[in-house]
Amino acid sequence: MTQGYYSRDAAVTAIRSFYQFFATLPSLAPEYIWEPPSGGWPEVNGTTLSRLSRNRDVVDLLRHIPYINDTQIAFHTTVIDYTADVKWSFDRSGAQGNVLPCGAGVLPEHVAVLTDGGKYGSWLLLDTQEGTITDFKSMETPESIFPPPGHPEHWRAYRTLPIRDFFESWKEKYRSLAWVVMPDEDDGVLCNQEPSSNEIREIYRAHGWPSFFRREDCKEALLKWRYKKLCAESGTRRRHQKH
Repeated sequence: MTQGYYSRDAAVTAIRSFYQFFATLPSLAPEYIWEPPSGGWPEVNGTTLSRLSRNRDVVDLLRHIPYINDTQIAFHTTVIDYTADVKWSFDRSGAQGNVLPCGAGVLPEHVAVLTDGGKYGSWLLLDTQEGTITDFKSMETPESIFPPPGHPEHWRAYRTLPIRDFFESWKEKYRSLAWVVMPDEDDGVLCNQEPSSNEIREIYRAHGWPSFFRREDCKEALLKWRYKKLCAESGTRRRHQKH
């Protein structure tokens, strides 16, 4: 089993560092990284999270991490904002699939769920005992065949790294343009190699990615590219309808 070292402050620093890096991309604006007050988010505490059955370390972590707005940080993956009005989903019937992943098994009380991956994205499971993050993807084959599907610890079969290493690996996905962000899109993160996403990669490179990146100019160019593509697709549909 992969092991790291858990420290709340180190975990908070790793999460913050990733959000700050992500804000250099043409999607999340830096002002939409929300930092907790010095004592932590007052609305995140053992009482408000009691129905999730998380232990003290998890509550303490969720109380002190920054949050961001509803932006995809990976393919079909958004951050769960425990300060927001998501308390409706904290009862056990509503939690599954909203703040707890379906098919993962039973998450121990020392595991914090950082993201909502829905059906196709990444549920990031931070283990405060092991100091690791597991990338649970319900529709993907896990790295290991054990524990198997249906086992209470099936989530442990998926890719797991020490917390800092995990977020550094995601940064590298963006640096290498294996993943690219398209601003103001429902499907905001692309990780395929189709011609359209390769055109997006070329726009990034043309605007200095990664070393001399002109973020705002790139964002404007990406929005213009998308507008032209939509116009072209609309024209193609009209021509087909005439025939």
